[in-house]
Amino acid sequence: MDYTYESKIIESFEYVDESEVSSGDESSELSMVLEEMKRLRMENAELKNDNSEIKEALRNVLTLQMTILEQGSRFDLKSIGNAINSLKADNCVLHEAIYSTQQEILNVKYLIKNKRRSDPCENPIETEINGEWKLIESNNVDDFLYSQTDIFPFEASRIRHSNVCFELQNNQVKTCNWFSQYSNLEVHYFGIPNEDEVLFFVKDNKLISVQKSRETNGEVFSTIERFIENGKLHIVWERNGFTCERVYEKLDSWSSNTDPLKGTDSIAP
Repeated sequence: MDYTYESKIIESFEYVDESEVSSGDESSELSMVLEEMKRLRMENAELKNDNSEIKEALRNVLTLQMTILEQGSRFDLKSIGNAINSLKADNCVLHEAIYSTQQEILNVKYLIKNKRRSDPCENPIETEINGEWKLIESNNVDDFLYSQTDIFPFEASRIRHSNVCFELQNNQVKTCNWFSQYSNLEVHYFGIPNEDEVLFFVKDNKLISVQKSRETNGEVFSTIERFIENGKLHIVWERNGFTCERVYEKLDSWSSNTDPLKGTDSIAP
């Protein structure tokens, strides 16, 4: 028969026959031993009771903890599931709206691109500005660029030194800045601002572009006017209260031996 360690201790306490204890000093010593064993047995019984109570309390705490965790998990999973379903629904609606808007934009672009503008004779700059122009003079450009803290150094160099190219056809405006074998090609459409809120139009025989701010309720902070006077192209740029002017002369052929505007049929970013 197998016994636990605890049962063996109890058994050792109970199988002492006091009637067999002899008299004298040995009897006295044995009595003391028996009393100590009894005391230890009583302490052991108390420890057993305390241990049982602790185990029961711990079992109750663990049961309560599991109940709370299970209820919390069910609540969290249900809430998360509802939130995910709501986001999926919103996402579907958003994608449908984006797709519909993109289709409308494509339709408008097609109509505008293929629509004939008024007679260029009303604004000769629409034909005269086409081609490449070489910078020959600038006024207040350095001070102007110094005041524009958001213009990066390479961009500033391009503004100071680059040739400019234009091609106006129907409602489309192609622009290019050509500097040290690097070009910045853009395609715009009259009446349609791009992602940077740049809008082109022709007024009083000037090709004008304005740019609105995204941070100050759509106020115009940059205006560029381009006009031809005595065969020279003047570009006057007013930005954040500062103004500069650059003057160009027209080249008879492309300086790069190729048309830098060729193949730029997409909207400027």
